[in-house]
Amino acid sequence: DKWALVVGISNFADSSINLKYAAKDAIDFARFLESEGKFAKDHVKLLTDKDATKENILKALGDQFLGRV
Repeated sequence: DKWALVVGISNFADSSINLKYAAKDAIDFARFLESEGKFAKDHVKLLTDKDATKENILKALGDQFLGRV
């Protein structure tokens, strides 16, 4: 099985480091993995902007997503 955690953060608390397309690119890449990469939809976890917190990333790497397989 193939699994992926895709993270893209465009909006940071410090607006001087905001990235214009990071979240959009992450969304597009996750969609690509599902369509062209033949990843099962439930095997791709997407975290963008406000959902891409340290806590959520660590959970996804740990027992709530990748760590359970």
